[in-house]
Amino acid sequence: LFSNITWSLDQAANVEDQRVISHWKHPTTGVFVTLLLFTLMKFWMTAVAVTLPVPSGCFMPVFVIGAAFGRLCGEAMALWYPDGISNGTQVVPGGYSVVGAAALSGSVTHTISTSVIVFELTGQISHILPVMIAVLISNVIAQS
Repeated sequence: LFSNITWSLDQAANVEDQRVISHWKHPTTGVFVTLLLFTLMKFWMTAVAVTLPVPSGCFMPVFVIGAAFGRLCGEAMALWYPDGISNGTQVVPGGYSVVGAAALSGSVTHTISTSVIVFELTGQISHILPVMIAVLISNVIAQS
């Protein structure tokens, strides 16, 4: 979910990227349907798993749901703006995935330290401003 290539535009430069894209594309459906179904099924399975009388955490499932929804938004932005938004910089769907994962995890746990965990997990400190803004806004919305 965090790869920096755009799955919907077939920008695979090597065999590894092509292998990642092949997991998310189906001959009859595109990346968007697959990501949407993945997000909905992960949400449903997380709700079932959390209600079972078995000790389990909910941080990683929520993190993955946020990453999938962020990736869905990033792929849509990459499809709508293939040449970039304003000055020709390419849209990076992996960045949207990082921001989505941090925002949803921050809103569920009601903590701002989720942004630090995201930086530690992904090693992408370049997205510090969007991640911090998204975590703060999602925290304010969740606590209101």
